[in-house]
Amino acid sequence: MRFPQWQQAVHNKLDALVRNQTWSLVSLPPNRYAVGCKWFFKLKKQADGTVDRFKARLVAKGYAQKIGFDFHDTFSPELRKVDVDNAFFNGDLVEEVFMQQPPGFEQRNDEGQPLVCKL
Repeated sequence: MRFPQWQQAVHNKLDALVRNQTWSLVSLPPNRYAVGCKWFFKLKKQADGTVDRFKARLVAKGYAQKIGFDFHDTFSPELRKVDVDNAFFNGDLVEEVFMQQPPGFEQRNDEGQPLVCKL
């Protein structure tokens, strides 16, 4: 995050997530927990090895979810490798899933309590 290229990649990803209404910031309800999230960075190169672009991806640490509480079914289609700027599934979540805010972009409510992302 010290380099401007990575900062721009992160801001581009956050802008896309907000534009697509991926989450809303809420206070964490009692007796609930928020799964963590992590930034992944990848340097995309052209065929000749020159840098094409800097790509950032935010992923939820889904391995922390509990079956029957955070989700009921799983679906893992077989996909071929595709390079797209932004991809979103068309389904809506039935369960309430809460994720911690992206590292470095945390916001708090008026009482100073941290907010979480309701996916």
